[in-house]
Amino acid sequence: EFDHADICRSLMETNGDVGKVVASIQAARLQPFVDHIWQEEELSSEDESQTDGLRSKKRVPKTVKELVVKKDIDRDRRTQILFAEYGMTSWGRAQIAVRLLDEPIKNTTYSLSDIIEAAEANREFAHAKNYLEQECPTCLEYYSRSQMLTMPCCQDSICKSCVREHFSVMIKEKSVMKFTCLICDEPPMEDKERTAFHFQALSTML
Repeated sequence: EFDHADICRSLMETNGDVGKVVASIQAARLQPFVDHIWQEEELSSEDESQTDGLRSKKRVPKTVKELVVKKDIDRDRRTQILFAEYGMTSWGRAQIAVRLLDEPIKNTTYSLSDIIEAAEANREFAHAKNYLEQECPTCLEYYSRSQMLTMPCCQDSICKSCVREHFSVMIKEKSVMKFTCLICDEPPMEDKERTAFHFQALSTML
């Protein structure tokens, strides 16, 4: 059970947000675990067997990230680390993040922050996985949804790299008539209202 004083203090600090209260108290209870992880231990154990006169030593991963991404570490322990150290909003979201780390994903360039972002943005594993597997129709590579840009005129979704490269070339060439979507060539330049909106949105995106 949670301490009554801790609950009252957390309710005041979060303006009565029960979800934040629970997360805050759970994180506080896990703090000793987190402190233990961050201990600066040089070695975890020593193999007493001698090989060519040398003693074999195994090093302990020193960072939380190294522990989280190691698949041979118990899933519950890794979930604890994510929940406590990265301040994830719920235990379930932390479990989704660990599962995303363990299962094959088409996007091979994702980072741990991408994983956490996908888990936080989606309640279901399948949706979180899809969040990480957005295919760019231009370069055919896979990216996290946060690395995709939605064209304002047509809602086509293209990776940031392709969009910026395309429009950088157009700017250098001063090809204003080609400042359209890479996929569908929208909007038509003769439509002044849509074109004005398109250019304004592009200036913010780029």
